[in-house]
Amino acid sequence: MSQKKIVTEEIIIFDKVKWYKDENQDIIKKWLDFLLKSLLDNNLLSEEGKEIFLEFGIDNEFSLNSNLLTAEGVVFLKKKYKKFVLNLSKKGFCSAAKELTNELILFSIKVPKEKGFLYACVETSWDIAKEEGFSYEQATNKFKVLLQWASDNGHLESEAKKYLLLDRLPKNFCLYSWMFSEEFNKKFPPIYTKWSKKIKFNSSNIDMSLIEECLK
Repeated sequence: MSQKKIVTEEIIIFDKVKWYKDENQDIIKKWLDFLLKSLLDNNLLSEEGKEIFLEFGIDNEFSLNSNLLTAEGVVFLKKKYKKFVLNLSKKGFCSAAKELTNELILFSIKVPKEKGFLYACVETSWDIAKEEGFSYEQATNKFKVLLQWASDNGHLESEAKKYLLLDRLPKNFCLYSWMFSEEFNKKFPPIYTKWSKKIKFNSSNIDMSLIEECLK
């Protein structure tokens, strides 16, 4: 009679307060407190994680490990945690907190397998803009303006609205037809290139009249 093989998952330890020198423990506890609150708000803490965090908080014995997280939480921290800590050590708490907030927003967006028609990508716009001496914010401005206009006028899908919560669009961001309404996708493609070419990277106001006219 064969015995069943018991598979136990290895506990992953992402961070510990004790790993840091005494003079750095206050900042790491502040960071871990912000991180756990953010994970809690995004439903990425396990029941054990909620109990430990809400009852005991972050003390000198705290260990950030996989038992405190949901399966999705583990996936998220495995991909991103080292990057967050590097940011924390180089640029400080505010920069790391902002990065965490943005990454959690991106992680929450449910992008469909079939993304549909590709309009444009930030990376292409950024490559051109930096060659001409413009900033990343200037390179991505038309994308943000278009998303905001589509949202204000009822043409942006609910998942895509989450991109408006970001303080900046990521370099791998692309505009796809899944983000927009059926009406928008019927009328916008023929005029996209014309509208886009009219926009200068240093434009303070982007003219949306061409889009407004085509969607009447």
